[in-house]
Amino acid sequence: MNQDTQRLIDKIAKIRATTGPQSIPLRGAYEKIGMVLSSEMKVAARKKRIIDKGGLINSIGYEFFNDGKKSGLRVGSFGIKYAKFHEYGTQWSRKMWLYMMANRKSWGGKKSKGVLEKRMGGQGIEARIKARPFIRPSIERNPKNRKFIIDTLREALKP
Repeated sequence: MNQDTQRLIDKIAKIRATTGPQSIPLRGAYEKIGMVLSSEMKVAARKKRIIDKGGLINSIGYEFFNDGKKSGLRVGSFGIKYAKFHEYGTQWSRKMWLYMMANRKSWGGKKSKGVLEKRMGGQGIEARIKARPFIRPSIERNPKNRKFIIDTLREALKP
């Protein structure tokens, strides 16, 4: 991390310590960052075909938080437990195979191609969902978005 970025982080920490995320400049910057990143996550989820009935796509958004010690912005999927299965994948299990067979209509066709894998395991046929990250690439692996975040915060904190 270069000195300029570290100064920006220190300045944000100082403002958050005195006013929290409700500070007008920070709140506007967080709002802008949240909208852009959540939109990118929705696009990434669609590209990776993580769509069935739209629940996951509709759960992607952003929220402000202040838990007493830290405050800021959370961007991601809210209220959908299975989002982490798509983001990180699942372990091989017999239970997953049984679930897949019980719900094969929703897993069938082109939608599931390359998503589910099966193999013979110790207890018979096992299955897993392959990881198809849509949250992390939007933030961590995209230099354009990292630059956008830093530039937006820098602009908000100009004197």
